[in-house]
Amino acid sequence: MKGRPSGIVLLALLVGAACTTPPAPAVAIASPTLSARPTPSPSAPLVVPSPAARVAPATTFYHLRIDFSTTSDWSILDLREGANVLTERVVSGTAQLAAGPGGESQIVLTQTIASAYRLERIAATVDIAVAAAIARGPVDFTLRKGSLNGSIVRISRVVGADVTVIRQITHASAFAGDPENRLAFSLAPSALGGPNTVPPATTRPNKMLWAFYYPWYHYSDWTSQRLRDHPADTYQSSDRDVIERHVDQARWAGIDGFISSWWGPRDYTDRNIATLFEVARQRDFRVMPYFETLGDLAQPRGRDQITEWLEYFISTYRDEPAIQRLNGKPLIVVWASGTVSRATWRDIFTDLEAHGYQAAYLAMSTDTADLDTFAGLHWYGGAGMPDLAGVFARAGRGVRNYPLLDDVPTPRLWAASAQPGYDDRLLPDRKGGSVLERSDGALYRSTLDAAARSDPDWIFITSWNEWWEHTYIEPSQSYGERYLELTREFAMRWKAT
Repeated sequence: MKGRPSGIVLLALLVGAACTTPPAPAVAIASPTLSARPTPSPSAPLVVPSPAARVAPATTFYHLRIDFSTTSDWSILDLREGANVLTERVVSGTAQLAAGPGGESQIVLTQTIASAYRLERIAATVDIAVAAAIARGPVDFTLRKGSLNGSIVRISRVVGADVTVIRQITHASAFAGDPENRLAFSLAPSALGGPNTVPPATTRPNKMLWAFYYPWYHYSDWTSQRLRDHPADTYQSSDRDVIERHVDQARWAGIDGFISSWWGPRDYTDRNIATLFEVARQRDFRVMPYFETLGDLAQPRGRDQITEWLEYFISTYRDEPAIQRLNGKPLIVVWASGTVSRATWRDIFTDLEAHGYQAAYLAMSTDTADLDTFAGLHWYGGAGMPDLAGVFARAGRGVRNYPLLDDVPTPRLWAASAQPGYDDRLLPDRKGGSVLERSDGALYRSTLDAAARSDPDWIFITSWNEWWEHTYIEPSQSYGERYLELTREFAMRWKAT
């Protein structure tokens, strides 16, 4: 969740496989009393010796293909050892891939009851890469369904172009006393045959720490009654000296770049990102845009406007030395990508490429299904998400191993996120608002740790200066440089490993 200064934008997005819930109920926050701390020195950016090149090791795995269909109103196939699922994708049909409450890997099929009464069949084919460790014992599944009609599961072993059926299950029964009609079955390890082995991948990207940056402030904003805290030095985002100070402070804290909110051609944020690029190129700092998919009424922009805006951004900034690139293309991070269909994004990207506007894009998602369209995944915040560490671990594992199921293996990028706190109770459109206590940095440390444990390529900090939602780490009147110091401490540890 994030909002522009107007305080209009608010979404609780269900993007990809991770379902977010509203942050915890509002409670009072007591700002800690801080002793005086030295101001971060702009002349002393954090320099951490780069660890040895990160190369993904050779991977040994089993490639399973699951053909799953049902004429019931719903049916779910659970693979018990979800932690051994390296990555998965829907090859055809419509299915939801999810994580069960016990860590199961789930394939979910649903249709209306009316369709089930008409005996309509829905189906999907899903490919799964499973760690070789799964062959230590039986591979356990549970097939569940509604009381109407039946479901069929066919499991095949895939080795190269060879596809061999190893088990087929038909479930047409309704079990008294069990509303989910559970049918358990297993694969014997011998049925899996020999595992596939993929040689070591190319070197992974260097670890980078980024912060979401909001270049939308005017001096008048700091008189707003919607703020509980203020910057240590109030400012206007168009002031070049301010941008220089922010970049210097960020570099001191070990932050490598800003993901700068961008609201389209000739907007105030467009003029300010141009200045940010100028400052960044002089300071060995990197910049990516945060493409604002939603308008001020929290509605997704239309295809034509998205295309027009991306065409403008790419043509205007693609040659900027400070812009972050992925495989030689400028990298654009997309907010709320799930509010526009994947098919529409594919059409937009294909059209732009055909007209010479090349770029790479990161979806806001933890669902690997988006990797057919986007070059990688990121998340915004997430501190209020149940089982944040588990969601990130699953996403990181799925993204890293996604090339295992590619005909031509192409690495994808995973950017986890961290957040120091959240408080939107003063925004009038938030219906009472929510708060996540900072607890003198405990929340920030825990989300940084959850992000790091997902073995990300990059970590995104929510945020440098989102003051309306109070997620900032920028020096403030209440916290001083506390959150820059915590960031620097984490950056030194994480980047050195």
